[in-house]
Amino acid sequence: MCIYLDYVSTWLNSKPVVFGSITDNRITNLRMNESKIKIKLPEAWKWEKLEDALDFVIGGDWGKDEGLDDPSYGNALCIRGSEFKNWDQEKGRTASLRKIKLSNIEKRKLIEGDILVEISGGGPEQPVGRTVLIDRTVLSYKPEIPKICTNFLRLIRPKDFVDSKFLNLYLKHFYYSGEIVRYQGGSNNLRNLKFSDYIKIKFPLPPKPTQQAIVSKIEELFSELDKGIEQLKATQQQLKIYRRAVLKWAFEGKLTNENANEKILPDGWKYTKIEEVAECLDSKRKPVNKVERLTRQGNIPYFGANGRTGWINDFLFNEPLVLVVEDETFVGRELPFSYKITGKSWVNNHAHILKPKKGLNIDYLNYQLAYYPFLPLTTGTTGRKKLTKNALMNAPIKICSSEEQEQIVSEIERRLSVADKIEEAIRQSLQQGEVLRQAILKKAFEGKLVTYIATETIGEVIKVIPRERKILAGKIIQLFHTDKHFGLTKFQKILYLVENFAELPYETNFIQETAGPYDRAFTSAFRNEMKEKNWALEESKRGITKLITSTDIDSLVNDYAAFFSEKNHQIDFVIQQLQHKSTHDAELVATLYAVWNNRLIKNKPIKIELLIEDFFNWSAKKKEKFLQEEIVITYNWMKKIKLIPSGFGKAVEAEV
Repeated sequence: MCIYLDYVSTWLNSKPVVFGSITDNRITNLRMNESKIKIKLPEAWKWEKLEDALDFVIGGDWGKDEGLDDPSYGNALCIRGSEFKNWDQEKGRTASLRKIKLSNIEKRKLIEGDILVEISGGGPEQPVGRTVLIDRTVLSYKPEIPKICTNFLRLIRPKDFVDSKFLNLYLKHFYYSGEIVRYQGGSNNLRNLKFSDYIKIKFPLPPKPTQQAIVSKIEELFSELDKGIEQLKATQQQLKIYRRAVLKWAFEGKLTNENANEKILPDGWKYTKIEEVAECLDSKRKPVNKVERLTRQGNIPYFGANGRTGWINDFLFNEPLVLVVEDETFVGRELPFSYKITGKSWVNNHAHILKPKKGLNIDYLNYQLAYYPFLPLTTGTTGRKKLTKNALMNAPIKICSSEEQEQIVSEIERRLSVADKIEEAIRQSLQQGEVLRQAILKKAFEGKLVTYIATETIGEVIKVIPRERKILAGKIIQLFHTDKHFGLTKFQKILYLVENFAELPYETNFIQETAGPYDRAFTSAFRNEMKEKNWALEESKRGITKLITSTDIDSLVNDYAAFFSEKNHQIDFVIQQLQHKSTHDAELVATLYAVWNNRLIKNKPIKIELLIEDFFNWSAKKKEKFLQEEIVITYNWMKKIKLIPSGFGKAVEAEV
């Protein structure tokens, strides 16, 4: 059904194991707690108690109304549990502006890497204990206003040896596994997290570089999974359009008449009012409120405007009927306006009841009314409009012979049955997607997703390339691959300038190389992965190692906007300045920028003669390649266009 889901499933080396039933998007009955399953952790991993991994824990504050006039209070955006629902899309932008004591803001102000835990709220269908991660995107919204959490949440701040993304992913896994249910307190309508018990749970913890490698791999696999889910949901929307189109064609006569014209009725067809071909049974319907229905529980379906809304112990009807919306949402409605019921039933006063007269096929009537243009016939000014009985019964419909009605119904159902099968396959694939997500996390926290590599002889551990850094590198290659000067050297200089000027926060390791700042570890690892995944090819021409993009580069850079939308202006600025520069010029700009930035980092004076001295001291070959005059010209050009370093990052030094 979807190549992305197949990719992830294949990567996991087998069909995913269904760990439990799926209910309300939760995978239940999976137990990963150390007390339940004795997982043999890889070497260098350990079981860590949550409270021992935290540097800071504090409750939230709701404060006062934003209109409060008190100098001891200040503005803060308060993140609530209600923000969690659409967190991935909105990132807390719906947080409520409140007045909070300045001393409380100071103690509770959120920083990047904080995790918020829901400690109160929830209910029978949604246990409390959801978590969200505070990242740059959250903090960049209205950055002048501090963010805090409300008193229904708890702020936890991991210690330095714990990667926040890693911990948040584990806590999400813990929640969706169903294990969180053991830590619930309170009533059915308002759940409380037993936080003092929750904070004592143990989680598997590898060394930090391995945590970061695991996060990077999870993000990569989740990205593929999300693409698959997005495709499936798009197909669902297309099916909705197709269903409507089938019904439209049917009642234009196109399913039974080869030469049908949507503007002219086919031969033997006519318009007639609904009252002429169907009886209205509205007088027999009877509403029963929820309280009374609780005392009359049974197995008879109780119907309203949008289908069955409950059960009852008696019936009003015992025959096939068509129900049509009377008062509900008509504007922008996606659900059909009509549906067919059979057998014993009870209908309330929010749906009209139609019983076809002789000569009218009940399915023909239902299909024709499903997406009928009722809106102009309704009364009222709000979204919840009303279709009166009189308006319904006087609405015109198309009638043809009984034989052709049956043929039309047959053609409709033949086509819709195919759509139903596809819909079911999509539903199962979406369900599989959620199972795959948990399978990925399960493997991750058992140490089976990424292998920890330690080299004791040199005391180093594997370096982890943040996924966003690979995406940025891919974007640079994609934008510059037609540039006649663009090769590995220019690529490295552009990468350095972009990352430093845009102040991207992930770790880099640029060192002094003859041709300027160079991150050898990243370049080597990225080139290997680039070739392995066919993102780009290398070709040597006239002493330049050219980078030639492949069509697979799109799979890498598709998520560029998700990571760099906030920094795109700075990134674009640097790229535009270097777009047509030669490799010689790119080396000059990058090296001058680096020595300038080094002085800012070390709090040394900035004078052109000192920068020239540092430039020539960078490498013995600099004096052979560059003139003092062109350094001065480049320095003035950089100042003019404001390509000026800020002292960001760490100094670029010679490799020891």
